[in-house]
Amino acid sequence: MPIIEWDESMATGVAQIDEQHQELVRIINQLFDAYQGGGDRPTLEQVVRRFCDYTLAHFALEEGFMERFGYPGYDTHLTEHMDCSMQAIDFFTAYIEGQDTLTAEALNYLVSWFRTHTTGTDRALGAFLNARGVF
Repeated sequence: MPIIEWDESMATGVAQIDEQHQELVRIINQLFDAYQGGGDRPTLEQVVRRFCDYTLAHFALEEGFMERFGYPGYDTHLTEHMDCSMQAIDFFTAYIEGQDTLTAEALNYLVSWFRTHTTGTDRALGAFLNARGVF
């Protein structure tokens, strides 16, 4: 059973962003499955690294849109990205440095942050971009 499911409340109306959000949902669920299954460390580490790499690429996409179109909420949005990145780095560094497994705390944080960010901050960005013809 997935820890998070995509739904339309997470949609921004910008295809590239929404596609990446859907992939992030899949990766978060892969993390959860590996965590629950007590999977081997190399497999879990591979999913952790994929999440980190994909998240950085996704944030860069959104930040590029914000810069290109002069988004007035850029600083606040960027701060949210940085906060998530730092928290994820802390969780994942502890894991990579030898913690036995990811923690439920880390997974719950990711799910909560993702839902809050996509349904609030990202939807506002989507509306801004849609008003400028970006779909």
